[in-house]
Amino acid sequence: MHTKKENPYVYKWIAILTLALIPISAGIAFVLELNRDAFQFLLMLIGLSAVSLRSWNKYKQIVRQR
Repeated sequence: MHTKKENPYVYKWIAILTLALIPISAGIAFVLELNRDAFQFLLMLIGLSAVSLRSWNKYKQIVRQR
């Protein structure tokens, strides 16, 4: 049976990019006055942090298996 090899660096870059998106999206929302509510920013922060954490954990899991 042929198993597919996963590239761990994809998950690493997803984690880094989602962390970088937090201040970028907050800055854009602030400049364009799209997001005035702090609760919306909190939800965005939690969502992007969850994606980043999940990708980073997947990266570490794949690296440990090698």
